[in-house]
Amino acid sequence: MRLATVALVLLGLMTASCAVYTRPAPPPARVEVRGGPPCPGANWVKGHWKWEGRRIGYRWVPGHWRCP
Repeated sequence: MRLATVALVLLGLMTASCAVYTRPAPPPARVEVRGGPPCPGANWVKGHWKWEGRRIGYRWVPGHWRCP
């Protein structure tokens, strides 16, 4: 009985010390103005928010043209 009580207490302490962190939702996408494509057949890659970790948060990665 005593072993079961100790095990339950230890289990309670372990689960209480485990903090669960959930990442916040990213901000809305930014409106980007595209210039003309730099080469024929270029594709536009949209900008997006990139998660940089809890201390920094989200960082905007601007859109760009990708040539074939």
